[in-house]
Amino acid sequence: MPSIEQVFPTPSFVDPKREAKNSPPDQTRDPERIIEKRVLEHVTTWTLGDVAPERYQRHITTSISMATTTFGHTHPDVQVHIALFTVLALCIDDLEVKSTALDEFVSRLHTGRRQLHPVLDYLVENLQHLPEYFPPYAAAAIFAATIQFINSTVFDKEAESMPLSQESLPYVLYKRARNSLGEVYGFYVWDKYSYPDISVHIQVISDTMTYLNYAK
Repeated sequence: MPSIEQVFPTPSFVDPKREAKNSPPDQTRDPERIIEKRVLEHVTTWTLGDVAPERYQRHITTSISMATTTFGHTHPDVQVHIALFTVLALCIDDLEVKSTALDEFVSRLHTGRRQLHPVLDYLVENLQHLPEYFPPYAAAAIFAATIQFINSTVFDKEAESMPLSQESLPYVLYKRARNSLGEVYGFYVWDKYSYPDISVHIQVISDTMTYLNYAK
């Protein structure tokens, strides 16, 4: 079973919040820029409503860097999938999707209705492809953690003025686990092409999530 250091060597971890806005995607693991080209070709087909291209261009740069460095060991199709997911997640995290659309995300997902914002429709489409790249348990865990992320994003906005008590540290840790996407990116490490037997790595998932939740 690989250690955390083996999975995430410090130089390769890309923090979306600290990635330079205009820095070019890292080409160390994508020297021919194949992943970058595939991601850009896909994103050019998107129509993101009120989110102008110049607003999410920095998200594309960050997402390609993360996919090709931190997850550069995975199958190229998985890297493209991760990059596209990250673009959409960053749009949500930066509150570029209105709260009214996020409020109805889960109910519309349950009933199969279209979402109230194209970013969320593209996210649902991305999630539907999870079984192609990950074992059933991992795909379901990623799906559930994404819902928790959106649910927490909505709640954080609603409760932004809520005072914290002196005994609230467990709550803070709980919230960080819900809105950090640590579980999503933890399972992204092991795609089913390279790691078809989930028992090989499942016992390190908890440590991987903890690392991703707090590595800054």
